[in-house]
Amino acid sequence: MITDMHSQVEIITRVMEIVSSSNRAMPAHFNSSGDRTQSFGIDFEPLTANDEYNMASEAWNGVSEYVKEVSSADNSLIVLLGEDYMLSAYVVTKLGHPELIDEVVSAVHKRLASIFTDEKINKVVSIPGVNDYLDSCKQYGGSFV
Repeated sequence: MITDMHSQVEIITRVMEIVSSSNRAMPAHFNSSGDRTQSFGIDFEPLTANDEYNMASEAWNGVSEYVKEVSSADNSLIVLLGEDYMLSAYVVTKLGHPELIDEVVSAVHKRLASIFTDEKINKVVSIPGVNDYLDSCKQYGGSFV
């Protein structure tokens, strides 16, 4: 467990750099990179092809378990949020700091709100089932030890 605030900030910053380095234009479920058929498009050594495939599938398929009757535009944003929550939880866990999952997810949320506007993000997370989906994504990403 990290007690030094400076170290926490450094780890969160590193996770955000890794997660935000993704240049995928669509959900990872439909994005390929090299020999990977489902890819987040990031360069992070501990991320195996199998983990990437499983997380991309979980994020894409899991949304329909929690969220009903949503527009395709909102669905795309919900999946992007879920993927980035999952990926950030995965990265911080692989870096050995699962106790920072909530902090990195909060940073992801703020980053996406700065891209899509707070209003858009708040609208999407107010849709019934979205917060449960996002929690599920966060937990799934953090489950890869």
